[in-house]
Amino acid sequence: FEYTIMITNIPPEFNTEEKIRKDLSEKYPGKIMSVVTIHEESELRRKVNSLSKEHVKLMRAQHVQDLHNGKPTKKRLGYFGFCGYGEIVDPVKFHSQNITTIKAEALRARATEGTFVGVAFVTFNSITAATKAGSTNLSEHPETWIVKPVSIPFISRT
Repeated sequence: FEYTIMITNIPPEFNTEEKIRKDLSEKYPGKIMSVVTIHEESELRRKVNSLSKEHVKLMRAQHVQDLHNGKPTKKRLGYFGFCGYGEIVDPVKFHSQNITTIKAEALRARATEGTFVGVAFVTFNSITAATKAGSTNLSEHPETWIVKPVSIPFISRT
């Protein structure tokens, strides 16, 4: 059996699975089966999703332009664009520019991709070790290394 706990508020200097394993192995020698750290990736995922949607819009705009024998078409921007209000733009150029902008934003988000968020799941080989880790302070600072039980089954990467 495997027994997993979640540790939050882990200091940034323990930003890898190896560093956390080393620190906990001193307290619980031979009891740790795996350590899985959590990293921030949501901003990059949002940018990739936006980029995909914008590519679809560009392909649609190019298809409409092809149906009009390659002549530039017009699109109104804004919430009331369908009512005849809003700025008139060439949709192919508009979506091409949006793609360029989103790509630049994605590159900036990629620079922070994988930022450690101070959370790890630690799996022990016995319920005794997991219970002991959950009931003792893992640090002399009570606001760090906060242990919480895992309420759903957690599948480790080992």
